[in-house]
Amino acid sequence: MGRAYDAWKKVREAWVEADADALREVYAEDGVYLEALNPPHEGREMIRSYLDDFLAARPNIEITETRVIDGGDAVAVEWLFSYDQPTRRAVNLRRASVLTVNDAGEVKYHRDYT
Repeated sequence: MGRAYDAWKKVREAWVEADADALREVYAEDGVYLEALNPPHEGREMIRSYLDDFLAARPNIEITETRVIDGGDAVAVEWLFSYDQPTRRAVNLRRASVLTVNDAGEVKYHRDYT
């Protein structure tokens, strides 16, 4: 698998561990994180700040990959997302991510689809 998949694995692990500081290290200084219904999160610090809040509101995250299309410096991953909510557990929500990395292996572009 390529560098983008390696970066995805770091993103996935940081989500599971709810570790926004680890996420900060994965994204390029000028990286972009996009998802439905939100404005773009541009730059490493904005991405870290947003994901810190996002992860704090979703304890006990589990991620299961269902398909990976590896292109070296780009990767597409389909995955299932589960986490606790105040009154129930959200289970196996389908998501997909597309990532590209720069020459240093940092995430330059990350788009999540729900």
